[in-house]
Amino acid sequence: MTGYFSSVRATLDTDVTVADSAPVTVGVIEALPRRIDATVGFSTDTRARLGIAYTDTDFLDRALRLRTDLRVETLRQGLTAGIERPPGRSGWIDAYTGAVLQTDIQDLRTKETTLAAQRRRLDERNEPAFGIEWTTEQQDLRGTPNTNAYATVLGYQHTWRALDDLLSPTQGWMLRLNAGFAPPVISSREFGQLLAAGTYYHALSPRDHL
Repeated sequence: MTGYFSSVRATLDTDVTVADSAPVTVGVIEALPRRIDATVGFSTDTRARLGIAYTDTDFLDRALRLRTDLRVETLRQGLTAGIERPPGRSGWIDAYTGAVLQTDIQDLRTKETTLAAQRRRLDERNEPAFGIEWTTEQQDLRGTPNTNAYATVLGYQHTWRALDDLLSPTQGWMLRLNAGFAPPVISSREFGQLLAAGTYYHALSPRDHL
């Protein structure tokens, strides 16, 4: 979902005389550019919760998508903000995010800050993405010295889809690969990560599928 439209409707000309080249008419309704959502809740882990989210799909009148999410809980507080550029002629989308999180649970106080940038190609069947993420975390356990950790992770993600239908697949497969590396010097501890996940669809009968 791009967030630019609230609904899309497509109709096909049913005239059998033009069956080989039937025209398709697509109608869209543009979504409101600005939206505010508020939530109130309670959980046994972090107790009372208040959240406010603001979305602007035409930020600075440049078709930039802005989203901010503020969540205040009794034991945890966080603010996330992200901005995404519309896809260019090359089909690539640039996104930038930042987040601040603070917790105070069972005598352990943490403060975490994250900044990230990602570029991904808008391709439904072959979607590569690469980015960089910087994270710093401070932990303060009552009665012990503070600890600080930071990491700069270079990441790559690739998704392949070989499906008969992207919205409601009954045949085909999907594979997602995530790889990341935190080099020394710009990270308090170097590490690497590799994750792969796949899904396979096979119809059991003309009416059923697995």
